[in-house]
This record gives sequence, C-alpha cells and structure tokens, in this order.
Amino acid sequence: ELMSRHCLTVTHVSEIEFYNTAEQYALITMDKAYGMIATGDLANAYNTFYSAIRQTNDLEAYFQFVSLGESSPLNKQDNTEKTLQLLTKQKLLGQNQNYVAALQLMLRDESQAKTDPKTLHQASALLETMTVRSMNPAMRDLLLGYVYHKQLRASQQGYQYDKTLFQKAHHHYMMALDLGRDNSRISASVWQNLAWLHFEVRNYALSAGFFQQRLQFPFVKPEHELNLLWDYARALFYNQEFQSA
Repeated sequence: ELMSRHCLTVTHVSEIEFYNTAEQYALITMDKAYGMIATGDLANAYNTFYSAIRQTNDLEAYFQFVSLGESSPLNKQDNTEKTLQLLTKQKLLGQNQNYVAALQLMLRDESQAKTDPKTLHQASALLETMTVRSMNPAMRDLLLGYVYHKQLRASQQGYQYDKTLFQKAHHHYMMALDLGRDNSRISASVWQNLAWLHFEVRNYALSAGFFQQRLQFPFVKPEHELNLLWDYARALFYNQEFQSA
C-alpha cells in the first residue's frame, strides 16, 4: 500500500503506470475499508475511503465516503461537506461533483417518508450530463439505474407502469453490470437490483434468474442472504416453479 501511494505521488496522471498503480492502491485500500465496516469501525472506514478518493478518485470510494458521512451512526455531514469543498477547491472533484450531488439527493430522499419526484428528476439530470473519467465508472450507471427504478416505482398504478422508465432502469443496470464485471461488490448490487426491477413488473422468470445470479456472490450479513432467498422463493412461486420455491 505504501509503495503504491509513493508511486502515485511521483507518476504523472497521463502515464499508463499511474492507472495500474491507482487500481492496485484502490483494491488494497477499499478492501481494508470494507473490512473495517464489517467489524463496525465506521470512523476509520470513512477516513480510509477518503484516502482512496485522494489517491485514485474512485467513484466507489465516493459512494461509501458520502454514504457513511450521511449515516446516523457517524453523523459527519458537516465534515463531509467541508471535505468536498476542499476537493473542489483543489480541482480534484471535477465531474464527480455531479455524482456526489446526485448521491446526496438520493440519500436524503431515502430518509423521507415519501419520494419527491423533483428530487429524482434533479438526480437523473446530474448523472445524465456527467462525463465519467474516474475508476469504477459503473457506479454512475448503477446509481442512475436506481434513480429511474425509483421513478418507476413512483409511477406504478396497479398493473400499469411506465415502460420507458423500466427500459431506462434496465439499460443502466446492464451498463453497470458490463462496466463493473471485475468488481464483485458492484456485480452483486446490480444483479439484486435487476431481480427486484423485474419482479416489480411481474417478469418473474427473469427475476428468479437474476436472484440466482446474485446468490453466487457473498453477503455481508446472514440476514441479508435470508431476505434475498425469501425474495428468490417468491419469484419462483409466482413463476409456478413450486417445487424449486
């Protein structure tokens, strides 16, 4: 890790070695941060994700840094805002500012009892106009797919749903799956979201297949796996695969 960090400080960003070293550093640092989350050490995980941002500008690191900062256990909203302002001043944030702004909108919307259509529209506009030049570009499509997914949920009335929003959500989830195929965390999230997306429009056969793909990846907690198995069984049942369910 220390060697990778040193190489990043002496290698110009235009050199191919910079990207290779940044990828290695991000892999080491992100794994360390996720290990801290698993043990409940959220404060150090928050700082470690920031280290990954400073050195690699990784979108996944931004996602976790902002999400932890907004979470009630840490309550670091003020610190997160000051840090993001510093990154902007140092011209390190760039187009990732769109991603961060959209993510903050979505996180704050999640805390509300009812989804605000205006918030979803603002988030999708920020992400659609974003130029991605960071590591883990799949994170942009994963979040954009989720924004359209939430818009779809808000538009549903009985068996009626907005097919355009469904297609947009599906498209961006598939883009994220392709771009993030070497990242197991991103792949697991996309498979799960795809399964829910198709379940919600009663494409039960596809939904079951996507749940099955998600089960190939590990889970953070046993209860997360149990919840997914329940949803998988429901998809199989509604697809009349009673024995499998």
